[in-house]
Amino acid sequence: MKYPNWRKIYGDPTFDKAMDIIVRLTLNTAINNIMTLSKLGRSFFLMLETFVPEHLFSHTTLPTDFLLYIYATLSEGLKSADISSVQQTCSILDHICAQIYKQLQAVNKPPLLSYNGPPVLHPLAR
Repeated sequence: MKYPNWRKIYGDPTFDKAMDIIVRLTLNTAINNIMTLSKLGRSFFLMLETFVPEHLFSHTTLPTDFLLYIYATLSEGLKSADISSVQQTCSILDHICAQIYKQLQAVNKPPLLSYNGPPVLHPLAR
């Protein structure tokens, strides 16, 4: 779900405050609790599934501790016995990998053939 960034449009700090609350709540929740309490785990991974595609890479002010916490939780999520947690974890990792791939492609954009069809890589491009 995409929402307009009101901070950029109107200088509204509400989104930044909400992100700060998410970060603080997340860091104050033990990973063990997320993995053992099924309702908390499902809610947490659902929150991450919503948060990661839209905000993880667009927010440059996220603390390193928060990012490491997310990756540690995803690592534990992959080992979970709860199949829905594993599915959500895989979906989140897919979003992260896809975003990293897009960013790498933007930096190392290979030349394209010039024609009106869909983009095709130049045969000599690596």
